[in-house]
Amino acid sequence: MSSQNSLLTEDQENQLVLSVLEYADEVPSQLIYLQTDKDIYETQENIWFHALLKNAQSLESDTSADVFFLLLINSENEVVTNAKFSINNGVAKGNLYIQDFLNSGAYHLVGYTKESINRDLRFYKTIKQLEIKETLIPKVLVSFKEEANENGQLQLYFDLKTRSGAAATDIKIRLKGITNLKEKILTRATTDSLGKATLVVDPEKVSQHKKVVYELIGKKNLKQRAPLFLTLENDKAPEIRFYPESGSLLNSLNQRVGFKAIKKSGKPTDFKGVLLEDDLVLDTISTNFYGMGSFWLHPKKEKRYRLRSLSSDNHFYELPVVEKTGFLFQLDSIGANYMKLDFSTNDLSNYGGEIFIRLQSKGYIYWMGKGKLMKQKQTFSIPIDKAPTGIIELTVFNKQLEKLYTRLIYLKANHHLYVHQLNNLEKSYKPKSKVVVQLKVKDHHGLPKKAKLNVRVLDHLYDNVVDDRNMSSFFQLESQLKDQTLKPGIYFRNTTTKADSLNLLLLNTERDSYLWSSDTARKHGTFNIQENVVGKVMVTSKTGTLIPSGSSEIQLFTTRGVILFKTNEKGMFRITKEVLNHFKGETLFIKTTTPKEIIQILKNDNNIFQNEKIELSLPQFYTLKNFEKNSSLEDQIRSFNLNSMNYLDEVVVKAQYTSRNKNAVIYGVFMGRIFDYVCVEYNILNCTNHKQGYPPVDGEIYSDNLGNRKVYYAPEKDKEVTSNNKPKDFVAINSFYPEKSFEEVIYKNSEDRLDFDNRKTLYWDTNITTDDDGKATITFFTSDNRGVYKGFVDVYTDDGLFGVYEFIINVY
Repeated sequence: MSSQNSLLTEDQENQLVLSVLEYADEVPSQLIYLQTDKDIYETQENIWFHALLKNAQSLESDTSADVFFLLLINSENEVVTNAKFSINNGVAKGNLYIQDFLNSGAYHLVGYTKESINRDLRFYKTIKQLEIKETLIPKVLVSFKEEANENGQLQLYFDLKTRSGAAATDIKIRLKGITNLKEKILTRATTDSLGKATLVVDPEKVSQHKKVVYELIGKKNLKQRAPLFLTLENDKAPEIRFYPESGSLLNSLNQRVGFKAIKKSGKPTDFKGVLLEDDLVLDTISTNFYGMGSFWLHPKKEKRYRLRSLSSDNHFYELPVVEKTGFLFQLDSIGANYMKLDFSTNDLSNYGGEIFIRLQSKGYIYWMGKGKLMKQKQTFSIPIDKAPTGIIELTVFNKQLEKLYTRLIYLKANHHLYVHQLNNLEKSYKPKSKVVVQLKVKDHHGLPKKAKLNVRVLDHLYDNVVDDRNMSSFFQLESQLKDQTLKPGIYFRNTTTKADSLNLLLLNTERDSYLWSSDTARKHGTFNIQENVVGKVMVTSKTGTLIPSGSSEIQLFTTRGVILFKTNEKGMFRITKEVLNHFKGETLFIKTTTPKEIIQILKNDNNIFQNEKIELSLPQFYTLKNFEKNSSLEDQIRSFNLNSMNYLDEVVVKAQYTSRNKNAVIYGVFMGRIFDYVCVEYNILNCTNHKQGYPPVDGEIYSDNLGNRKVYYAPEKDKEVTSNNKPKDFVAINSFYPEKSFEEVIYKNSEDRLDFDNRKTLYWDTNITTDDDGKATITFFTSDNRGVYKGFVDVYTDDGLFGVYEFIINVY
């Protein structure tokens, strides 16, 4: 086979190349790996996150975006927190505070930039599953057993006790199924005087959900929930899916057949059975990795092929029907510089002729070749020395450039970073004791490699073992496939990457599941993601419609003063991301200087300005340097009348409110400003999630956006304001989320150890760089919480190499 592209005609080369390049332009140019310090949180904690931005094709550091958007979404698909952060050198990091009013349950943390998404969000992967609980220490102790009744239903016997050992009576128990964050009540019951209850549910209803939880509701605001792991599903016959490597079974040709066994819930399961030709046993087969396996078969057209389970049910599974004539392409072997592809056919007269082979990965073509099928059995050597580490798509075309065969292959699985621990850890550590972990990073040649490390050490109770992922699995596997990969982290564990397991996974994957495959290419369109805040000033015409105001003057109110600027001739204005970052942590307020003008804010992907080009050279702020020198602006803020301002989207809310518990801990005071407000829903001062509310009352206690309780001191002229006054009108916008650093705890003497240390995350640092010899030392102190702690280390370089390492420490 010739590998010279010059042997291809210009038209052939264009057809083979352009389809890949055109589709590559439709794929978002940026990948984001979103990492948090834990998977399970309690309310009034901080979610610490790190977002690493990489170019989707080269996996090199990506600096094409400046603003990182972060959403916290609840099980009702409602956005409960919407924040933005600055991106520096391809990294965004920070924290989100979990308000105490959030309900316990499953949440999704979603991150994106203007370069990371398009309109086809089905395959978007920068989504982190979290669980929020009021506390991990249960108020009610739960035990249960399960059995099947004579009708085939599941009977779940619950026995509930208080922590003192007494029967937990009159507790409502709800069994819920969860799929894609949507919850559905499957059955319910209430405990009797002995704390017992029986729940009956159809197993078919249970199997339809990826996760099942029980929820307890009782007096004194009792609300407790936990996952429920049922074993009876294992007795049900799993589904077996077959994946002949070349797409079908062909008469008298030896071929590899992949298969995977899955439960009705979609989870993989072990399987062992016998392969039958009619009723003759040919072989015993079993899964060999995470519900997947493969076997060889030499089928005959007149025969019937089945698998028979060796479990108690003796369930039968039909293989695809054997076709009389056709051809096979099958991967023979993968070497250091070449891989071999076998061809075989039982009808050379119809399936011979000229072929083309193409290797592409992430929109780059690494090799194209031309050959001819002249024998019933042939082997082609394909060079892979220039191919990258990761998934590559091998495609064979006929003379008419129609696809004959497509296969996904994982190459150079050993080309990653290796992390070695240089010191031995103690068998156990006492509370508040020092832990030192010394690491060294090497490349696949065994040479020291300077790299960056993200390290987290957390209580194992706060680790979601179901969501097993790491940086390597995300960039090299998850983000490349359309389908969800279950527990992708297991393929990249510690010092070995399981090449055979990865290629077994790809054998048992639909051929069109590669994100970069041009088979499913179509125009998706882009979202209108604005890094700046863009708005327009409108007025009401004589006919009652809103029209652009024309050139107008805008005022932006901050805690440090007022910025004055003008719109363009179409009434448009822009508040730059630099300004939003400068006033980090603030809620900013906008008004016009002319009565009866209305401000509209362009939301992300809003079609209000669909006929406008937002990239126009819009007016900018006065320089921040000059603004900060103006000492009289504070007085302007306190004296300006904002009653003529409009709510975002022109919504005015009127309600009566009661203040929160005055006996709560108070952390300080808040010096009021004339445009302060308290949100309607949660009674939070200048709430970042709700842009309107009622005026705060002098002397009342409110929570700020970080959950701190503060006494409100109104401006002097507003001391007479009461909660019965009408709400004020304004447009409020969020600046960047306030910066906060993860607190490093160091115990130097016995006095430091007097206070109880309740930390569940012992260490969180996403800014570690090794020395030139690849070495780094991690030092931290344990807390008073005894138990098992997991250490997770993600290591990477700016040019696209990754590695992972894990360790365990015991605190007793």
